[in-house]
Amino acid sequence: MKVSVSMMTYNHERYIAQAINSVLMQNVNFDYELVIGEDCSTDNTRNIVVEFRDRYPDKIRLVLSDTRVGGHRNAARTREACQGQYIAVLDGDDYWTRPDKLQKQVDFMDSHPEYAACFHDAIAIYEDGSSESHNYCPANLKERITVEDLLVADYIPSCGLVCRRGLLGKFPDWVDTLKMGDWPAAIFLAQHGQIEYINEVMAAYRIHAGGMWSGLSAAERLQANLEFYTRINVYMNSQYEITLGIEVSNRWGELATSCVEQAAKQGSVRSAVDNLLDLFNHWSLESSLPSAWRVNALRRIWPTLFFASYRIRDFSGVRYCWPRMVWSDPEWLRNRGVWSIGAEAFLGQRVAGLLRSIG
Repeated sequence: MKVSVSMMTYNHERYIAQAINSVLMQNVNFDYELVIGEDCSTDNTRNIVVEFRDRYPDKIRLVLSDTRVGGHRNAARTREACQGQYIAVLDGDDYWTRPDKLQKQVDFMDSHPEYAACFHDAIAIYEDGSSESHNYCPANLKERITVEDLLVADYIPSCGLVCRRGLLGKFPDWVDTLKMGDWPAAIFLAQHGQIEYINEVMAAYRIHAGGMWSGLSAAERLQANLEFYTRINVYMNSQYEITLGIEVSNRWGELATSCVEQAAKQGSVRSAVDNLLDLFNHWSLESSLPSAWRVNALRRIWPTLFFASYRIRDFSGVRYCWPRMVWSDPEWLRNRGVWSIGAEAFLGQRVAGLLRSIG
C-alpha cells in the first residue's frame, strides 16, 4: 500500500460525501486506501460512511466508536490504523479539488527521501459567509519549512499534508489537552526533516462553527496558543525559547487589545482588565514558564491596555494602566506622549494642554 488517507469525522453529514468522493476521484498509478475514523456522530455521518464502505470495500476501511473518544484520540487511532508508506490527511469537513493531488505529492516524496513531508495550499471557505474565501497559506511562504518556521505560525492546512507514516509516532500526553492537533503534529514532523511547500491550491478547508478549532472564539484561540507555546517549549528543552517568547508576547498583546475592544462595547474597561489579569495570573503560575516570558508579557499587556483605553477615551482605564505600564518598563518615562496622556487622564484636558504649550 503506497498511501493511506487518514480521515477523521464527527457530525459531518453535510460534508462527508464530498470529502470521500474527492479521495475516490484521485487519478494515481499506485494503490491507496481511505481509513475513516468515525467517532459516534449524533447525525447521519456513520450511516453515510458505512454506505460508502459497503460500495468500496476494497478501498475504504472504517474505525468506529461505541462511545465517543474525542478528536485527539480519534485522530491517533485512525492514524495508527493506516498501512501505507505515506499518510495523507483529510478531515471529513474538507475536500480535495484536484484529481492529481496525491500523485503530485507522492512523486515529490519518492524523489526526495530526505524530506519528512510535503503540503500544498488550500482555499479557506467560511461557511457562514462572514468573510471572503482566501488562500490558507501566505503569499510569500517559502518552499522549505523548518521547525522554527512552524513555531511562529501553523502554515500547513491539514487537508494539504502528505508525510512518511513512520514519522508520526505516539504524541506526548499533553497534546490531548490542547485545542489543536494539526499544529503540534506538523512540528513533530519537522523535527525529522524539512517540509516542502507546493505552491498550488489543491484542496478546500472549511471554516464553520462545528470545527474543532474554528468553532472557538478569537479569545479562546489565543488562550489555546499560549498553552501550546508553554507546552512545546518544555518538550523542546527550551531550544527555541526566544522565538517562542516573542510569539507569547504577541499573543498577550492581541488578548489585551480584544479585551479592551470588548470592554468598549460593554462600557467597563476595568472589569475586562481584571478578567485579563486573572487569566495572566493563572498562566504565570505554570512552574515551567521562563521568567522572561512573564516580564515581557507584562511589558506588552500594559502599553496595549493603556493606549487602547485612551483611544476609546476611557480615562479610568488610562489612570489604572499608566503607573503599571511605567513600572513594568521604566523606558516609557522617556516618552513625552505617555506623559501627555497621563496628564490628561489625571489632571484634565485644560491642564494637559497648558503643559503641552509649556513644553
